[in-house]
Amino acid sequence: MSKWEERPREEPAITAGDLLDLLIRRHRIIVLVAAVSVVAGLAWAGWKAPRYRASTTLILDVNRASGVLGELSALTSAPMAVSEMEILRSRSVAEETVREARPEVDAPGPGRHLELTTLVEDAQRSPWRGMLRRLSGGRLRSGQLQARLRPSDPTLDVKPFRIEFPDAGHVRLQPPGLLAALGLGADAFECAFEPGVPIAWGDLELTLWPRGELAGRAFQIRYLPPAQAVERVMRNTRVRETERNSGVVALTLTDSDPHRAARTANALCVNYLDRNQDRGQRQASETVAFIESQLSEQMESLSDAEGEVVDLRRENPRSIDVSSTAGALIEQVSTFELESIRLGLMRVTIGEALERIDAGDLQALSRLGEELADPISQSYAARIAALTAEYELQERSDASAYRHLLQEQILEVEAEVDGLGVQVRALRTALEAVSGGDASAAQQVVGASPVLARDPLLASYLEQLAELDAEVSRLAGEFREEYPPLDLALRGVADVRGRIEDLLRGHLRGLESRSEEYAALLAGYRERASGHPARERERIEEALGSLRGRLAAHLESRWAGLDAREEALRAEIGRIEAQLGALPDEERQLAAPLRRVEAHGEIVKFLLARKQEAEITQAVTVATAEFIDPAVPPLRRSSPSVPLHMILGLIIGLALGIGLAFLTESIDRGVFTVSGLEEATEAPVIGTIPDFRRGRLRVRGAGSTFLAMRDDVDGPAAEAYRSMRANLKFLLTGDKPFVTVAVTSCSQGEGKSVTNADLSLAFAADDKRVLLVDADMRRPSVHEYLNLPLTPGLSDVLEGRLSSGECLHRAVIPNLDVLSAGRKPHNPGDLLASDACRRLVEELSGSYDLIVFDVPPVMTVADLEGFASRLDAILLLARSGSVSDQMVRMAAGRLRQVGANLIGSVLNAVRVQSRGGKYGYGYGYGYGYGYGYENKSHARRRSAAG
Repeated sequence: MSKWEERPREEPAITAGDLLDLLIRRHRIIVLVAAVSVVAGLAWAGWKAPRYRASTTLILDVNRASGVLGELSALTSAPMAVSEMEILRSRSVAEETVREARPEVDAPGPGRHLELTTLVEDAQRSPWRGMLRRLSGGRLRSGQLQARLRPSDPTLDVKPFRIEFPDAGHVRLQPPGLLAALGLGADAFECAFEPGVPIAWGDLELTLWPRGELAGRAFQIRYLPPAQAVERVMRNTRVRETERNSGVVALTLTDSDPHRAARTANALCVNYLDRNQDRGQRQASETVAFIESQLSEQMESLSDAEGEVVDLRRENPRSIDVSSTAGALIEQVSTFELESIRLGLMRVTIGEALERIDAGDLQALSRLGEELADPISQSYAARIAALTAEYELQERSDASAYRHLLQEQILEVEAEVDGLGVQVRALRTALEAVSGGDASAAQQVVGASPVLARDPLLASYLEQLAELDAEVSRLAGEFREEYPPLDLALRGVADVRGRIEDLLRGHLRGLESRSEEYAALLAGYRERASGHPARERERIEEALGSLRGRLAAHLESRWAGLDAREEALRAEIGRIEAQLGALPDEERQLAAPLRRVEAHGEIVKFLLARKQEAEITQAVTVATAEFIDPAVPPLRRSSPSVPLHMILGLIIGLALGIGLAFLTESIDRGVFTVSGLEEATEAPVIGTIPDFRRGRLRVRGAGSTFLAMRDDVDGPAAEAYRSMRANLKFLLTGDKPFVTVAVTSCSQGEGKSVTNADLSLAFAADDKRVLLVDADMRRPSVHEYLNLPLTPGLSDVLEGRLSSGECLHRAVIPNLDVLSAGRKPHNPGDLLASDACRRLVEELSGSYDLIVFDVPPVMTVADLEGFASRLDAILLLARSGSVSDQMVRMAAGRLRQVGANLIGSVLNAVRVQSRGGKYGYGYGYGYGYGYGYENKSHARRRSAAG
C-alpha cells in the first residue's frame, strides 16, 4: 500500500460556498420545479371556488338584566359574552336561517329564512375568469339569480348542474359532467321560463327569480340536504369578541357568493335576536297567564261585592257604616287574602324556576322577578353565576379581575353572616322572653329583624295580643279570674302567645338554616379565592351540579313552606270570618260585602301592578343585545389570492427544487470538487481546468476546435494548463524521468483530447521537444484541433504500410510534432497491444523529451487495457458534474488493475464562481502534496512492477 493510500484523509467540511456551487450546478432542476410549482399554484387558485367574508357586529348590553342576577353583571359579563356567542353560532339559529320562508306563517323581516339548501354560484366569479377579466380590462356584470330546487325524493343525490340564459325569456339546463362543464353537453334541456314559476326537469323542480339582466350569463346550481346546509353555515361562521369584556361581538361568515354571505350573516343575527326575545317572553309567559287568570276572577268578585254593598245601603240607608272593630277585622282579612294571592304567585314563580333549573337554563333566573329574591336563593344564584364566570374565565387573561370580584363577594357574605348572627341571637332572646310570659320582647325583635317586620301574620298576632292584654288589664281591676270574660281573655292571651312562640321558633329555624348556608357559601368563596385559577374545570362543573341541586332543594322546601303558610293564612282568615259572623245582624250584613270589596280591591291593585311588571319584562327581553352594524356584500374575495398562491407556489417550488437538487446530488454522487475527485481516484489532483465555454470565465468566440494555449494564451484556461505543467515538470526531470504520458477519461466527451493537445502545447512552449500521438483510432480528433490531415498516421505505421518518419507532421508549432490517428482499423485495441506498438514507443522515446498519447476512454472501450502499462504515467480526467464518483472509482481501479501508473487526476470544466474573487481560486498551483513524495511513490510502483 502506498504512502498516499496510508495517509489519513479528513472529511471535507461543507461550506456555504459548496452549497452555493451545488445550487448553481443544479439550477436547471430548481428553476424547472419552481416554475411547475408556480403554474400549479395558479391552477389551484383558478380551480378553487372564490371565498368572500361578510362581517356584522352586535353589542351585548349586560346592564339591562333584571331580577335576582341583575346585580351580578360585573361577575357574569365575560361568561355572558361567551354564552351569547355560543348561542349565536348554535345549530338552532343556523336551522332557522337555512329553512325555507313561509309567507303565511313567518312575519316579514330582513331575510330571516334564506332557503340555503339551494346554492347558486355565479360562473363569472371564478378566479380564472377574474384574472382574464382584469387582463382584458372588462368589468363584472351586474345581475343576480335566486333559485329553489326541490327533488321529488328528499333522499335523491342531486349533482351540481349548469344553467345558462340564452336570452331574457329562455333557460338552458346542462346535466352534470365534463362536457357540461365545457359547455358541450348534448343532453341540454332548454325551455322558456317565468320568474317564480316552477320548471319540471326530470325528478327536479326548479324555480328561478332573476334580478337584473342575465342574458348570456351562466350559473351553477347546487342542492344540499337541510342537514348538510346547516353544517355548512355552522362551519363557515366565526364569532369572536372584539376586545376582552367589551361586549362587542363580531360575526364573520364566509361564502362563495358575496351577496349570500352578507344575507346569511344578517339573517343569523336577526334569528339570534328573535330567539333571544322569544326566550325572554317564554320566561314571563307563565307568570302573566297566572296573573290574568287570577285578575279575571278577582275583578268579577269585586264587581259582585260592590253591587251587593250598593244594594244593602239602598235597602238600609241608616246602616251606612260598620264599627271600628268590624273595620279592623275587614282590613285584616283583606291583608291575609292579599298575602294568599302573593303566595300563589310565588308558587308559580318557584315552579317555573324549578323547570328552568331542570332544563339547565340558569340565566332565566335573572328575569323571574322579586319572588325569588330571598337571601338563600339569591346567594345560590350568585354562587352559580360566580362559578359559571370562573368556568368561562379559566382560559381568559382577565382571571385576576375576577379574583378581585370574589374578594368583594367574600366581604359582602361576611357582613351578611354577621347580620344573621345578630338576628339569631336577638330572636333566641325574644323566644325565651315570650316563653317566660314577656310578650313585649317579641315586639322589640320585630323592629330589629327585617324578616319579622315583613311578616303580616306576626303583626296580626302582636296586634291581637296587645288588644287581649288591654282587655285583661281592664277586667282584672274589677273582677276575679273566675269571671268568664276575664277567663276567656286570659285563655286568648295564652293561645296567641303560643302562636307567637311557634311562629318565632319557625323563623329561628329559618334564620339558623340561612346562617349555615351563608357560612358554607363563605367557606366556598374563600376556597375559590385561595385556589383560583389553579383548579380544574371538572371540579367547577361538579360544584355547579351540586349548587344546582341545592338550589332546587331549597326552592322545593320553600314550595312546601308556602303550602304551610297558606294553610295558616286560611285558618286565620276562617277565624276572623267567624268573628265577623258574631257581629250584630245589620252590621254583619254590610261587613261581609265590605270585606270582599276591600280584599278584592287590594288584590286587583296588586295583580294589576304585577301584570304590568310581567308585561314589561316580556316586552324588554330583546335588551340583551343590539344589532349595530349589518353586513354588506364584500367587494373583494378573501381567497383564493392569486399573488399569494404564486408566492406560495414559488416558495414551495424553490424548497422542493432545492430538496430535489440535494437528492439528485446524493444519488448521482457526481464529481464536482477537488476533494471529491481525490477521494474517488485516491490520487492527487494535478490540475483543474476552468470551463471556458460557460460561466464567469467563458471565452467569447470559442469554437469547437478551441485550444487555450493557442487561441487564448493569456486567459485563465491557459494559465491553468501552465499550472498543470508546473506540477508535472519535476516528474520529467527526476532520477528516472517520465517520457510517455497520457490523459484519459471515463467516457467520451469529457475533454481529454483538448487537455492532451493543450498540455502538449504548454510543454512545447517551455522549449521541450514534444510529440503528440492520436492513439484514439476509433474516434480521432487531434487532427481537427490542429488542422492536420487524418492520414497517414498511427494505424498505417502499426500495420506496417509506412514508417513513423513518413507519417509524422513535424513542427506543427515550434518544438511540437504530431502523429495523427490514420485511417480507422478493424482492430484498434489489438494494434495498441501489439509488439509493433511497443517497438514504436521505444523508437520514439529516444527522440523526444515528452510524448503525449491521446488514448481512448477507460470505461468506453477496452483498447487501453493492453497499452496503458507501457506508458510511464497516466492522468485520469473527469469533467466536473458530468460523471459520478462511482464511475471515477471504477475507472481508476481498472487502470490500476491493468498495471497503469496512475500518478494523478485532472478536474476539467470547473465552473468558477464570483466568491473566489480570482480565477485561480479552487485550482491553484498545488494542493499541499509534496511532489517528491509523489515521485517516490511512482518509483516504488515501477520497481514493484518489474
